[in-house]
Amino acid sequence: MKTSTFVRFAVVAASVLGIPSSVLGLSASAASIDQVIVRQQWPWSTNVDVEYRLSGVTSPVDIDIRAYDGGTELDHDRLMSAVSGTRHGISKSGVGVIVIDPVKAFGKSNVVLADFKVKLSISDSAGNVNEVIYKIFDLANGRCTDVTRAELLDGEYGAVETDFGRIGEGFNTSLDANDILIWTGVTNDVAYKTTKLVMRKIPAKGKTTTIGCLDGQAQKGTTFEANSAQREVSFTNDYYMSVFELTEGQFLTLITNAPNSTLTVENDGMQFTVEPDRYARPIQAGNIARLYLARFPSAGYAKGPFTRNDNSIIGNLRELTGLVGFDLPTEAVWEYACRAGTTNDYNNGMNYGSSGLDFSALARYSANSKASASGEYAYNSATVYAMSAAEGGTAIVGSYKPNAWGLYDMHGNMFEMCLDIFSADASGLGGVDPWGPSLESGDNYNRVVKGGVYYLDARYATSSYRGSQACNTIGKNPCIGVRVCLTVY
Repeated sequence: MKTSTFVRFAVVAASVLGIPSSVLGLSASAASIDQVIVRQQWPWSTNVDVEYRLSGVTSPVDIDIRAYDGGTELDHDRLMSAVSGTRHGISKSGVGVIVIDPVKAFGKSNVVLADFKVKLSISDSAGNVNEVIYKIFDLANGRCTDVTRAELLDGEYGAVETDFGRIGEGFNTSLDANDILIWTGVTNDVAYKTTKLVMRKIPAKGKTTTIGCLDGQAQKGTTFEANSAQREVSFTNDYYMSVFELTEGQFLTLITNAPNSTLTVENDGMQFTVEPDRYARPIQAGNIARLYLARFPSAGYAKGPFTRNDNSIIGNLRELTGLVGFDLPTEAVWEYACRAGTTNDYNNGMNYGSSGLDFSALARYSANSKASASGEYAYNSATVYAMSAAEGGTAIVGSYKPNAWGLYDMHGNMFEMCLDIFSADASGLGGVDPWGPSLESGDNYNRVVKGGVYYLDARYATSSYRGSQACNTIGKNPCIGVRVCLTVY
């Protein structure tokens, strides 16, 4: 095979590099790489294409790529951030292409590497590599796009992170490294915040965990402790959770098929009026989530009816997609998803008052929103509703750091309504798929809300804190938002 001793990015034409078999790795399936060709199609593109031929594949394999200037390996992490193409979960022999963006990989648009080489190695794929980990629902027509781990790792949907510690300083979780795959690029496409609904799989089936106020947390030893009592819960099903709080754009697309609709409907919940960011900010109308759905069920998730009724968020999602698993999360479902393997006050693995905790990087709350109850603008002031997200009030969804499952704004921004009826003492609310106390007669009852809100202190935004919201009124509410859940039956 021919070899090339250099690749001059953005300067020379195509170059070819053959890789001797001695540098090719082998997997347990005895798959092998028979040939590698490296090309740069200058001047049409600065990208470097690494074409390989794979043979002997009997089970899914991954391909790792490393680059060298002579005997010196180039920064592997930086290289990986600049690579796209088929590298994960490859289940059959054939030709594939890996693309390197040299500007991103090496930091220059014109770089000469006197002895540029690449090395490809093969390993067996993780058992969950082809798992559907995200779902993208088109809110105009209900179509669903399934996104696998392999597709994310291959860069088909933009940037991802597999190390939670890189999300923010001091961030940590007990999740297995195999479970951590955060689609950070989801924040870069406004469609995912206005016309589409992105949901992340939460592996909960058969899992048992402890929720509530754990040792060392902010509510321990306070009047809130019984309210957020520690209890053990377990789950029968996996589920998907929306990565963002439902926005005004998503609500309007769901109801009118127009994300920028100026339609004003009864109980539409519209609060913020500044264009254009209002459509990417959370809808402030948790009380209309299940409107006209024969009230909330007395126990468990309601699986019907799912008729399109006025502006019922859950009713419309069920009718549009045909999936009866859509609903609000129970408190246990919400908190398990929020914690993402943490046992601390916040899902970055830190407690309230921890040294080095930068809560402003994690959430929109009173200290960084200008909308504190006692601050420059009261939370219910018309002045706040006329602000842009940059100025105050709620933030555009996805503006802060995600947890280890890639869920954004679980702390702060908006209290999120849960399915459960509120009880001041949570100590008896554990068990399998806990629902909460039985529904009392009449319509005057409260629901649990979780996660804190933009005008309150960080103590109200812990994973375990529980608030309550009356559900006998509907319409606008400056505090209550919605995050939807899809149970996998």
